[in-house]
Amino acid sequence: MRVFGYNGQVGAYTIDITETPLDLLPSNDNCTTALEISTLPYTDSGSTCTAASDYSYCAAGGSNDVVYLLNLDECQNVTVSTCGGQTNYDTHLAVRTDGACPGTTEIGCNDDFCGLRSSISFDATAGVTYYIILAGFLGDNGRYTLLAGFLGDNGRYTLDVTSNGHVGSPANDNCAGALAVNALPYNHSGNTTCSLADYSYAGCGFEDSRDVVYRLNLSACQTVQVSTCTANSSYDTRIQVMAGGACPGNTLVACNDDACGFQSQLTFGALANTDYFILVRGFWSGAYGPYDLAITSVGGYVSPNDVCPGAAINAIPYVGYGNTACSNDDYANGDCYFAESSPEDVYTLTLGATEGVVVTLCGSGYDTGLKVRTGGACPGTSMVVCDDDAPAAAVPHRAIAMLSSLRKHSRRTTFK
Repeated sequence: MRVFGYNGQVGAYTIDITETPLDLLPSNDNCTTALEISTLPYTDSGSTCTAASDYSYCAAGGSNDVVYLLNLDECQNVTVSTCGGQTNYDTHLAVRTDGACPGTTEIGCNDDFCGLRSSISFDATAGVTYYIILAGFLGDNGRYTLLAGFLGDNGRYTLDVTSNGHVGSPANDNCAGALAVNALPYNHSGNTTCSLADYSYAGCGFEDSRDVVYRLNLSACQTVQVSTCTANSSYDTRIQVMAGGACPGNTLVACNDDACGFQSQLTFGALANTDYFILVRGFWSGAYGPYDLAITSVGGYVSPNDVCPGAAINAIPYVGYGNTACSNDDYANGDCYFAESSPEDVYTLTLGATEGVVVTLCGSGYDTGLKVRTGGACPGTSMVVCDDDAPAAAVPHRAIAMLSSLRKHSRRTTFK
């Protein structure tokens, strides 16, 4: 140190030497030690003064830079900004993706969004890594504050940002956009990465996961196969079929996981003109990605109770549910007092003790008829009782048959 006077001047002086902290080499100076961001909002302050100039993108040539790595578990619109806090120099931002750090594809770059500071907004896909490179404009460097947050996060942050919410949901993410399937075969490629977990697994699996919805309604009864068993289905899928009521349905029809490796396939009987809601989802909450869906017909469908002996009933009370839309007219023989030629289902009742029995179809969705026969092989050789349109005290157009003194386990009564 040389102490001297201006232009030859001399005199007494005071020299004061104090300590000032130096900026250390930032821990995220390059890709090897990039700081990871997995949850938002995120704030970090640092300095590029002692960083190296590792990367040159957009107008950042020759500037010291630091690196952040962003990877989220939900698709979000994200803003990365240096527009506040300690930022005191002309910053520059670049966001890149694909391949190893610093990425091979540019998502965006910015200089001078807010004065001499920078900001970039972009849609971030769940599970995709983005590399954020913060540098100076043409060699400038200094202190900065980096803010990364959903559009709209505010309060304790230097920068107020507005939110666009969740982004990237496919059209059939929920029931409102369910894709209609009215003819087979049907094939569709989709992706659940940006879907939401909208609906309960309803006993199909052990936890909710991101799902998409298809609505199947066919004009004829079909045995339907639903499958994701292709190489393009790249995650552990699960298929769930629901029916009844409004979408997504209130009754589980079929469910499958891992029919072919980690992919799914199931088969079920589809009634004509009936809505079935097909949910493609993951085995667990972290399973999502691209898939191929194939829905095909493997033949016609006939009710399992269409012919003798039908469903066996060995104890009462008994409650069953059926649909004759996919049944045939097998056993009409004209021994009832009403026209009985129509598709029917068959049940065989066998009891081990004398019982008074009431068989009712009250609560059914159409004008039903009921006939009970006994003797010989199914469908029986003699009629016990038949009914159409139960008395006014009961529900109109629904059948009730009353049987008395059914004896012995060997006695079988068939009704349809």
